Order: sequence, then C-alpha cells, then structure tokens
Amino acid sequence: TDGNPTGKITLVEFYDARCSTCHKMEPILKQVMQAEPELRVVYHQKAVLGELSVYAAKAMIAAKGQDRFLAFRELLMTSPKPLTKKLIKQYAIQAQMNPNLLEQAIQSIDVQKAYDKEQTLATAWDVVGTPTYFIGIPNRQPVKLVGYQSKEKLIQVINQQLGK
Repeated sequence: TDGNPTGKITLVEFYDARCSTCHKMEPILKQVMQAEPELRVVYHQKAVLGELSVYAAKAMIAAKGQDRFLAFRELLMTSPKPLTKKLIKQYAIQAQMNPNLLEQAIQSIDVQKAYDKEQTLATAWDVVGTPTYFIGIPNRQPVKLVGYQSKEKLIQVINQQLGK
C-alpha cells in the first residue's frame, strides 16, 4: 500500500514491471498521491510481457517478505534501463534487500501462491493489459481505466468518486 493507508478513496493499479506505459505512469501516480491526501494506492502484479515479467512480479512479491516492497518497486518502476534478472538483483541490493533470500523467496511455493492469487484477481476483475486502474470508495462501483492516464483524468475520477 502506498499513499494514505487509511485514505477514503482507493486506487488499485495492476501493472507489469516491464511495461513502458506503466513506467510512464509512475511520476503521474506520485503527483496524484501528493495532490490527493485521502488517496490510498494498492499495487497488484499482472505479468503480461513474458517470463522476465513473471520473474519481476515474483521478485516484487518476495520483496514484501523483507519489508522493502515500496523501495524495490520504486527502483524497478523508475529504471532508466530495460529490466533484466541481473538488474533486478542489483536493484534488490540498492533497496537494502538480501539478494540470496530474495532468490530463495522467488522460487518458493509461498511466492508462487501469492503470484497465482494476483493473476486470479486480475482475471476476476477482467484485467487484460497494463496498466489497469480501479478507483473507488467503499460501497460504490469503482471506475476502471486502462492504459495511459493524465494526472487531470485521475484527479477528475477521484473527485467524482468522492462526490466533489
């Protein structure tokens, strides 16, 4: 979870760490979080670009076990270089993670189960591509947005959901 953990409105992002549009959205999401203090952001993995995407998704899930998810995610999502296994491991070290424990976790049944759960959730929510966003408040149908979104569009939907 990012932003305000007790915020009144939630933005759920399904993303692929190798998706160029997801990378372009990263600074926009940061700006929206700064502009909307009641926004809670929840991240979900949706590996759509092959085996390296699956590896990156599992690495991000595994990072939670070392309590370094947000720091690790930030490095992967703002990477100026295309992700490789070697670069992912370098970012793990930069995020103050133990790369050996990370690799063990990536191969673990627990991370596989968590990854499978993410994919099941994406299927249930009809997420096909990345990025896909759901913005809503409890007891109201969330708004689904797919692909690149401007800061203004995200804030407009947030305000509509909040009744502003």
